Amino acid sequence: MMGLRNRNADAGTEQGCADDLSWLVGTYWYVPTDYLPAMQQVNIAQPQITQVNDQTLWYFTQYSNGYLIGQCAASIDGGDFEYQSIVGSVAPDGSVCLSFTPVGGISLHPVQGSVSVASFIVGQGKLTQHQGQPAFLMQMTGGNGAYNLTHWAYMMQTKPGDESWTTLPGTDGSQSVEEVFADWGQRFRHHALQCP
Repeated sequence: MMGLRNRNADAGTEQGCADDLSWLVGTYWYVPTDYLPAMQQVNIAQPQITQVNDQTLWYFTQYSNGYLIGQCAASIDGGDFEYQSIVGSVAPDGSVCLSFTPVGGISLHPVQGSVSVASFIVGQGKLTQHQGQPAFLMQMTGGNGAYNLTHWAYMMQTKPGDESWTTLPGTDGSQSVEEVFADWGQRFRHHALQCP
């Protein structure tokens, strides 16, 4: 796919090099406890705005020339994870713009002869440092006229051996990061099989 590196390429690249972000390939990111709170609006006759906990996970699979491709899983208030594809960019100054599109976001309705397309979310921020570690400082708002969610957070890296890898903040702790993304793969394969 147009020269994008796969997850095993350039394994020896030094992490944090300002002009080469290929070290992001194969990395996982999560929301630490302090940054879980998000604001949810339900736009009914009397709009309701409430605070919820938003645990979002990223896994980057490809990188080339400032562009990132990956997978996202998000859980609101400990509910089931919803899965999205990530396509985005990191500019030379470290600014970040990522789009999140639901897996299976196009639904075909052959009887009605129509197509429905799910909304996608855009997150913006920057690649920075937080508590001495690489971090994404991100802001996003997504949804539609009936419902939307706004969230800012530091996304921090997690890996096998970290407490966050097996006990995700904001969840019931029943799934590790690895298990969440195994479910992402199963969901993606299921939707691929549904395509005509």
